[in-house]
Amino acid sequence: MEKLVTKLTTKMELWISRFLLHLRSQRNFSPHTLRAYKSDLAVFLQFCRGRKALAVEKIDKLLVRTYLARLQDTSRRQKEFSRNSVLRKISSLRSFISYLLD
Repeated sequence: MEKLVTKLTTKMELWISRFLLHLRSQRNFSPHTLRAYKSDLAVFLQFCRGRKALAVEKIDKLLVRTYLARLQDTSRRQKEFSRNSVLRKISSLRSFISYLLD
C-alpha cells in the first residue's frame, strides 16, 4: 500500500500536506486561511509540474523568481489574479519555503 501512495503522490505534495497540518495544529490557522494557502500552493505545484521540479530539493532562487514573474505577468495581462491574490500567493510560498528550511 505504501508504494501505491508514494507513486500517486509527489514529494512536493507530501511536504505541502505536512506544512498545512503544521499550520493547523501548531499555528492554529483558520480553515479559511488554510484553504487559501492550499489553493496558493496548488498553483505553485502546477507551475513546478510544468518545470519537472516536483521535489522540494528542486526549489531554488531561479524557480521562485520565474514563478513570481509569471504570477505578476499573468495578473497584469490576463487579470487572472488580483494584486491582493498575488501578494497572498507570495506570502504563502514564503511561509512554505521557511517551513522547509526549518
